[in-house]
Amino acid sequence: MRILKMELVEPRCRRGPVARFDVQIDSRIAVRHMVLSISPTGQFRVFPPNLRGANVLWIGPDLASEITAAAEAVFSNFGGQLPNASHHRSRTAS
Repeated sequence: MRILKMELVEPRCRRGPVARFDVQIDSRIAVRHMVLSISPTGQFRVFPPNLRGANVLWIGPDLASEITAAAEAVFSNFGGQLPNASHHRSRTAS
């Protein structure tokens, strides 16, 4: 599994979405437009893409933990800091 691309988003507050990313699960499956978010308790969480407010796929807890760890590692390459309007950056993971 690897993060293919991550783009930081402007947070509305100190929690909520901080990045959107694409993840390659294995050689057969890639998911685009995942969301990396910070929960009210300060933990990172990932959410699948949605269509008109409905999730387009379900991710089990074990896989969600793996994706979260990978996305958090790439996010930390941005300095682990929340973006601001003058620092909108995108990075392709290697």
